[in-house]
Amino acid sequence: MNRRGGSAGAALLLLVALLVAAPTASGDDASISDGDDIGERDALDIRYVGLDHRSTRRFTYSITTYDPFTLADLDPDAGNFGIAIDTDGDLDDLERIVYVFTYRKLRGAVTNGAGRRLIARAHAERRGNRTVEVSFERRDLGSGVTSYRWFAFALTQGAGRCCFDTAPNRKWIWHDIAKPSASILGFGNEGNQSVPGTTIPVSFEVSDVGGQGQVAWSLRLREDGRGAWTEIASGTGSGLQEVPISVSDGSAWQVCAVANDDAGNRAWETEGVSVPMDDQGFGFTGAWNTAESDPSDFQGTRHVSSAAGDSFTFQVPAGFGAVWILPGGYDGIGRVTVNGQDVGTVTGSQYSGFRQFVPAFPDVYFSLPTNTVEVVVESGTLAIDGFAGSPAFAPDPANGCKL
Repeated sequence: MNRRGGSAGAALLLLVALLVAAPTASGDDASISDGDDIGERDALDIRYVGLDHRSTRRFTYSITTYDPFTLADLDPDAGNFGIAIDTDGDLDDLERIVYVFTYRKLRGAVTNGAGRRLIARAHAERRGNRTVEVSFERRDLGSGVTSYRWFAFALTQGAGRCCFDTAPNRKWIWHDIAKPSASILGFGNEGNQSVPGTTIPVSFEVSDVGGQGQVAWSLRLREDGRGAWTEIASGTGSGLQEVPISVSDGSAWQVCAVANDDAGNRAWETEGVSVPMDDQGFGFTGAWNTAESDPSDFQGTRHVSSAAGDSFTFQVPAGFGAVWILPGGYDGIGRVTVNGQDVGTVTGSQYSGFRQFVPAFPDVYFSLPTNTVEVVVESGTLAIDGFAGSPAFAPDPANGCKL
């Protein structure tokens, strides 16, 4: 028991003064052992303090003493337990105190740092004759708080009582309560252009919002947004990350960036990416040529024809969307059919630049397990670089991209 005399308010002020220059320890799911302090033990001498970090919305502390105590020991005239909290990094004062005391029954209260204004009620409960548990809401700390420092204390006063005890002694414990950030930025394509090829540079950014900067990240994939996730890369460190993924043309993938901070908080973000079917895999009939291909084309190739009646075909599975990949600078018009049904035309004259994503037709036409798309040149010069078909990717909020 750290022995200091005085009223509750004076004891707390002195306690803060003792801890101003004390170092900060790391801890979230925390278990603090407090050694049996020198001197005669008091009824509320703290032995252990635990912090349950399973929730980032409600925090639960348990305080265990060396000796049994009664509710009468927590009468406000006799003493109380508490959690001292700093939220602004200025250790010259406190922003919150969580008290545990008895008034007709065991009670908990969250007050301002001076202990004079009630912020919210806390839930307090006995756990045996040596342990009390108190829990409070994250919102009770105030808006915008992403982390805080804390220590536990026990205060006794009145006749024959003179003391307070802190756990840990002369040290603050850091509690990171904010999820890290994970954000997928892109796949190496610009504007409405398709991805550059079958090696896709996935860029994403991770950061530790409420902690001290260290983030463990991983990048995960699953084909068509279904089935199990596969981890393809992992690392540590905040900031911009870039990981190349190798896939096949005509495929679709759900990508997930995951961030874990030192406190055990976790965040993730998912995005879908479609890899076009390359024009080299289509079936061409007529005078199509590849001489006008440009390195900026998907897979570096394109097919071009100015002969009316020339055509190409390819297969698309059911459930996929429909997006043309068209080179810019051509004015051709092609008639499109799906499974023999006329669905309109594809026109190249209104587009400029390279590898343009151009909406094709509603996927309702993909009514068969495998659907045949045919395009016949009607006029002008038509160029094709590929076709992107992707399923509707659903988010993964429940599983969090877990392996």
